[in-house]
Amino acid sequence: MVEASSEHPLVSAPTAGRRQLALALVVVGGLSVLVDPPVLWLVGALLAVAMGLGTLQILGERQARGVAVEALILPAILAVATVGVVRLVPLGLGLVPVLAVAAFGLDRLVVLEARIDASERGPSRDDRAAVLTLGLGLAFAAFVGVAGTIPGGLVPGPGEVPPIAGGDLVALVGLDALVGAALGYRFAALREPSIRGALLAAATYAGVVAIAAGVLRLLALPRLVGPAVLTLVVFLWDAVHGDTLHARRPWRFWDVRRLVELVVLAVLGVLVVVLNSRLVG
Repeated sequence: MVEASSEHPLVSAPTAGRRQLALALVVVGGLSVLVDPPVLWLVGALLAVAMGLGTLQILGERQARGVAVEALILPAILAVATVGVVRLVPLGLGLVPVLAVAAFGLDRLVVLEARIDASERGPSRDDRAAVLTLGLGLAFAAFVGVAGTIPGGLVPGPGEVPPIAGGDLVALVGLDALVGAALGYRFAALREPSIRGALLAAATYAGVVAIAAGVLRLLALPRLVGPAVLTLVVFLWDAVHGDTLHARRPWRFWDVRRLVELVVLAVLGVLVVVLNSRLVG
């Protein structure tokens, strides 16, 4: 929890702060089309941090008991998605609807997180459904954006598989894994009783997404099919870990189910690394 200074409980996110944050997203996101990787990745990272800190400031203005760190995650992912997606749009008026959707999405995210963070009973069923739905939409946009910023990350179409360098492949898998970890932490925080449990859950999301990203690049699925399948992987993994029995059990290293998961992930990870290294080589 991050302490805030005000004494009054938060009822809704302040409108002025939300507008300023959305304006910053639009300006920086729009200007990001003028730079290329690796500077672009730095811009995306800084914008994600700025969106997180801005959300913290907004939520903390009237929240005396502190702001949950997971409330900052979805706005940060939205920033990453915006920086990536705008590069796939022809420079010009086509950027306007993309940036408008991003600004509106950021506004709704902050309002949602404000409502959840202000609730003394925790997130309701509707809040959980909203976080999952918006999170999956952001996952798709972020995976598309990440692939669009890396040479050879997106396959134009069947029979048009561009080569990808080893370093670019590592960047693709690593960035996708970071997005998966962040989403995993946000989803797990809706049901995990401890930070340790949420962190461990996030690590498994990162591992699954990294493995799936490596496999999908091997398959060279065309256009947006790869990011869509990767989003489906996140959804299915969350569905498996969202059942009541699994979600309410504390993490134990001798838990057979979780040990099997870790072993399978490790074996699949090694296999995917070997296969991709041969392809790159």
